[in-house]
Amino acid sequence: MSQRPGPGGGSGRRPPPRKRPVTRGRQGPPAGFVVAVAVVVVIGVAALVAVVASGGGGSSKSASSKSGGSTGSSVDYGKVAVQGSALPQFDENQPAKGDGAALPTITGESPTGATVTIQPGGGPQVVVVGAPWCPHCNRELPKLVQELDSGSLGHPRITLVVTAQAPSYPNWPPGRWISSTIRWPANLAPVMLDDKNTTAANALGTPAYPYFVFVDSQGKVGSRLTGEIGLDVFQQHLQALH
Repeated sequence: MSQRPGPGGGSGRRPPPRKRPVTRGRQGPPAGFVVAVAVVVVIGVAALVAVVASGGGGSSKSASSKSGGSTGSSVDYGKVAVQGSALPQFDENQPAKGDGAALPTITGESPTGATVTIQPGGGPQVVVVGAPWCPHCNRELPKLVQELDSGSLGHPRITLVVTAQAPSYPNWPPGRWISSTIRWPANLAPVMLDDKNTTAANALGTPAYPYFVFVDSQGKVGSRLTGEIGLDVFQQHLQALH
């Protein structure tokens, strides 16, 4: 907490009385008036410094870019709720483990605080889990963004779950990473921010990043992959859902 500067000034003692000739009256404001004005000015400056230092009454939200290009406040962690059984953690040595399991319903928030829901049904879908500081995510996801922007993948139903975000790790805050670094097209594929306990990632059985969960039209897991899988493999697993 910033310490406000004191009122300052001298001791306020008067000099000892002495005889003096009759004067024609003193000019200027009384001494007490000058001291009072000085105190008011110092307090006013201190209050201004305190407001500036505190950011005008700070918020828990970050002033970062929203997905979609506009700027404003955004949340760094979402409020996440899960209904249904979590998927067993994926093991690449046992790729069939968990395949055929029902996708749980996960409700969370976007970087702008909007509600985002991942749920079974409604056609095939892909859930991508990534972390802002993950070098593999930062190489793999921009390639996927290019394909989404170009429309070469068609119009797949894809949701990005951003997890393990932390202010002590690279690419903080997550909202800026999403909109300015990987430039994820949130208008084409919604973004869900995980909470501090990585609840969404745990419900999806995430072992590492990036992580891909391919879900069929019945809401059952068709296949899962992790790592830099490449666009060709991504398209193969996407097509297998149809």
